[in-house]
Amino acid sequence: MTVKPMRKIMGLTLAGLARELDERTATETVSRWEADAQPMGGYADKVLRLLVCETLTKEAPGIEYNGGLLAHLKVRDPWKANPDHQSPSIVLRLIKLKERSGEIIETWNEKRAA
Repeated sequence: MTVKPMRKIMGLTLAGLARELDERTATETVSRWEADAQPMGGYADKVLRLLVCETLTKEAPGIEYNGGLLAHLKVRDPWKANPDHQSPSIVLRLIKLKERSGEIIETWNEKRAA
């Protein structure tokens, strides 16, 4: 997961994202994740995905989201076996939709791995 774009979409600073993830997460750690200087562990990746989905679901009524699927996700650290492992990205596109009333609204229409 690319951390920086997700952080920017949520309107958080490095320190803000660190606080949202866990009170023990250091701002410097988030910075290293963004710079790809340190891989994100499986638990942090899961929490970040939940945070992104929970935050954006309020602004994206076009996305069906079930937090239980991520909450019950088995956390494995694939980087232990393969340091070059890449997690699947979350892809969102802003589109304009026409409501039944004929009004044009903006919404997020697509997600690929959560």
